[in-house]
Parts: sequence; C-alpha cells; structure tokens
Amino acid sequence: MNWDNDKTVYLAIGIAAKSDEHLGILKQLTKVLSADGVEDRLKNCDSAEGVIAILNGEVQSEADVDTSLVQLAFPATDLVQLTAVAAGLVKNHQAASNATVADAIAQGATYVGQGLWVAKSQKDVTRTALSFVTPASAFEEDGVAVKGLLFVAACNGSHGAVMHNLAQLLYKKQADKLFTADAAGVVSLLTEEALDGTTAVFAIRNPHGLHARPGAMLVSVAKKFNSTLLVANLNGDGKAVNAKSLMK
Repeated sequence: MNWDNDKTVYLAIGIAAKSDEHLGILKQLTKVLSADGVEDRLKNCDSAEGVIAILNGEVQSEADVDTSLVQLAFPATDLVQLTAVAAGLVKNHQAASNATVADAIAQGATYVGQGLWVAKSQKDVTRTALSFVTPASAFEEDGVAVKGLLFVAACNGSHGAVMHNLAQLLYKKQADKLFTADAAGVVSLLTEEALDGTTAVFAIRNPHGLHARPGAMLVSVAKKFNSTLLVANLNGDGKAVNAKSLMK
C-alpha cells in the first residue's frame, strides 16, 4: 500500500502494551530489522508463518559476534589450546556442541597471515557464530607466529560480512589492530567496514533508553552531515551502527 508521499509499505507492525511491556518487543524488532537484507526477505515473504519466523529472529540474518565470544590473553602455548577455547566460547553461546569443538580441533587451524589463524567447523552448529582468542604471550607454531585465532562455526552464509571485513584488515596490513584492541574493539573491527575518521566518547544521561522520539532527533541531526556517522553503545555489545538509520 502507499503511505506518506507515495512510499510503499510492505509490512506494518502494531504494538499494544501496558506500561513498559513493549520494550522487549521493540528491542527484538530493532535487532531483527537492522540486519542487512531483511527488507528484501520481508518484502518477498509469501506467508504469515514466514514473516513471524523473521520477526522472531528464527531466520538468522547476521552471524553472532559479541564480547562474550572474545577471550583475550588466554594462557595458551599451542594452537590446539587456542582452538579448543575459541570453539568452547561458541559452544557456551549455545550455538554449537561438544562435537563442534572436537571437529574444530581435528581439522586444525589455517594461517592467514600477520600472526592470525582461522579455525572452522560446520558440524552440529545451530547458529552461525564467530569467536576470537588471543594468547597471553605470542608463540610460534611450526615457525609461524601465533598472535590470535578466529573460529568460524557456520550453518548458513551469515558470516560473509565478517569475513569480508577481516579480508579488508588483512589487505591493509592492519591485523595487529585485532591483537591490541579490547573485546568491544575486536567486535567492532570484525563487524564494521574499516573507515578512517574521528572518534569521540559521550556520556548520555538517558536511563530509560533511546525511544522513538529522541532516536528520531538523533537521526535527524546525523542526516545533516555528508559524512558516514557510526554510533555504538559502549555499555552494550559495542557494535557500531549507522547513525542515519532509525532502525539501526
């Protein structure tokens, strides 16, 4: 249907709730609708069940990458230990099983350059997730430096964007950024395309969260700038999003 100056609406969502009961629903919708490509999936969905599955997050749009999947300065002395820890993080994230951990160890890790290794598994994975581990002290495996290991547990293609960002870091010879960043920084490096610019931290006194009206005001101000503006909640998962998108 047409809406507001000939804009096309493919899906309208109405929420009726008492008090703050709707906040959990809004949080879920924001997470789902901010994923890249979800607009096309909703637009082309031909059943109510399909729409519900997307809105409930049952259809994974983005790989899971957050600070709970990052372990820095682990006292490991070989790749087997690093791989086990990285796969264990994904298992504890409820995205894989013991079989995944065993498979990752059996497959071993691949060196991709600049001290970074990658391990992977598709065995018994229920959600695509990536974890990252660094050793307390860098060591060598067969004469090659080991500064960090990325583990990819995949059951779909939602990790493609992360691997693209990783490839850009390697191409620009910036893998060391992963080894010196904190957990939130690692998440940002893996989930955001590398951009050069200015960074600043601001304290926002808003205990009730960023609701529609202040959120719309922020987006309105951001849209006045020609630059790419990213914002991140440092008390949350640390992932930066487009400041010019209300749903982001």
